[in-house]
Amino acid sequence: MIIIGEEYWWDSSSHRYVAHVSVPLLKISAQDDFLVFGQFRKKLNYCMENPNVIVVKTKCGGHLGWQESPPQSKNGDKNKGSGSWSDVAVADFIEALLQVREEDQKKIGIEKNVTPPAVLSRL
Repeated sequence: MIIIGEEYWWDSSSHRYVAHVSVPLLKISAQDDFLVFGQFRKKLNYCMENPNVIVVKTKCGGHLGWQESPPQSKNGDKNKGSGSWSDVAVADFIEALLQVREEDQKKIGIEKNVTPPAVLSRL
């Protein structure tokens, strides 16, 4: 079976499922992504309606092209150790989620007078 045009976008799009996302999700999309950005913009409201979804829209990056230009550090050097600024953004996102979770666990432990677990469960 050959799928073309609108059928392809319907079958390959996640907009039908994003309402059911129950864990934090980072969605990165580039304005110069010739393949996806137009369709993404039409369906952006699906992402924005779910409080678990954080949308990052960049000016450039192309279609999976974020590895081409890592951000500069405070001293002007390119970040070392990663070929992609998006890798750094995702790592920061996960670190922030873990920090919030740890703070929540501590609050629960203090309120119930229970020591929070040493190892946090998976997200």
